Amino acid sequence: MKSDIHFCLVSKQATPNLAPVLAAEFRPKKVFLYVSNEMKKAADNLARVIKKYGIACEQIAAIDAYDISAIQNQLLTFLDTQSDQSIALNVTGGTKPMAIAAQEAFRMAGKSVFYVNPESNDILFLDAQTTPLSLTSKIRLDDYLGAHGYEVKGDVIRSLPQSEARNFLTSELIGHINVFSDAIGTINYYASKAKNTLEVTVNHPKIDKNWKQVVDMFEDAGILKLRDDKLCFADADSRAYANGGWLEEHVFGIVKQLQLQDLAINMEVTNESGIGHATNELDIAFLARNKLHLIECKAKIFRDDDKSGADALYKLDSLAALGGLNTKCMLLSYRQLRNADKQRAKDLRIKTIEGEHLCNLRNQLQSWIGS
Repeated sequence: MKSDIHFCLVSKQATPNLAPVLAAEFRPKKVFLYVSNEMKKAADNLARVIKKYGIACEQIAAIDAYDISAIQNQLLTFLDTQSDQSIALNVTGGTKPMAIAAQEAFRMAGKSVFYVNPESNDILFLDAQTTPLSLTSKIRLDDYLGAHGYEVKGDVIRSLPQSEARNFLTSELIGHINVFSDAIGTINYYASKAKNTLEVTVNHPKIDKNWKQVVDMFEDAGILKLRDDKLCFADADSRAYANGGWLEEHVFGIVKQLQLQDLAINMEVTNESGIGHATNELDIAFLARNKLHLIECKAKIFRDDDKSGADALYKLDSLAALGGLNTKCMLLSYRQLRNADKQRAKDLRIKTIEGEHLCNLRNQLQSWIGS
C-alpha cells in the first residue's frame, strides 16, 4: 500500500505526518502539505525536515479550515490533476472538518486513505481490508525537534567516553545515597562556586561528616584535589562533572542501555528564528515510540528557602512545548525533594525520582516510557 505521494493535513502535531514520510518501507517521492493560515509556520518547519531527505514537498493553502463543502470541492479539483498518480491521504492531522472533507474527497476519487495511530505508530488503512503496517521509522532528535520548530545548536552527543574510575565513583555514590547525599550536596555547591577559577576555599565548620570520604573518592577518580582549605578541580570538565555532571552521565548510561530510538546528553536547543528566545540545555533527551522524553538531573541540596526545585519544574514544563502534546518530562534528584516541589511536579504532570529510588532507575525508566 505504499504510495508515491503523501497528502498531509498540517496541525501542531508534526510526528504523525513525519513518521510515515521518513519510514524507509513507506517513504514517498513527494509530499503535499495542506495547510491553514494558522498552521503556516508548522508547515514550514515540517517541509524543512522533509526536503532534507531529498523528498519533494509542496504546500497547498486550505481555502477554509472549517468549511467542509469548500474544502471538499477544492480537493476534488486538485485530485483531478492527480488522477494518474499514486497518491494517498494521511488523514491524521488538520482540523476535524479538514479531515472529514479530505477523506470524502479522496474516497470519491478512488484514492487511498490512511491514519497513523500515535500510540502504536501503526498505519491504519481506512479504505481497504488491509492489515495495519507497523512503521520502523526511526526519527532522530534533530529532525523531531526541527519539525516542531526548534533547532539543535552544535553537535548531538549520543555517546560518552568510558572511564572505569568515573564508573566506580558513580556506582559508590548511587549505592550509598543515604550516606553520601549531604556530602554530595556540598561538593555540588563548591563546584558551582569554582566555575571561573576552578578552585574554591572550603568552609570546614559546615562540612558533613562524610565529606572527607567523598572528597577522597573524587580525588581517586582524578576529578579534584583538596589542598589545605582549597578545593582544586583538574579542569573545566572535571568541575562540571562534580557540579552534578556525574549524575547526568549516570542517567545517560542507564538510558543508553535501553536501546531506544535516539538519545542525547547536554543538548542545546533554540527556536528556528533564534529571535527573542534563549537557548535551553536539555540534560537528557530521548525518543521512544516517536515521543520526546526529557529528564532534568539535580544533585544539589534543596533548602526550604531555595526556589531551584520550583525553577527546575517550571523549566521542564516550558520545555514540554519542544515536542508537542505528547512530550513527557521527569525531574530526577539525588537528594529528597521538598514536599512543595513534589506537589508542584504532580500538578504539572512531571514524573519525579528521588533519593534511594535511583537505585532502581532502569526499571522505573522502562515503566515511565511504557506508561
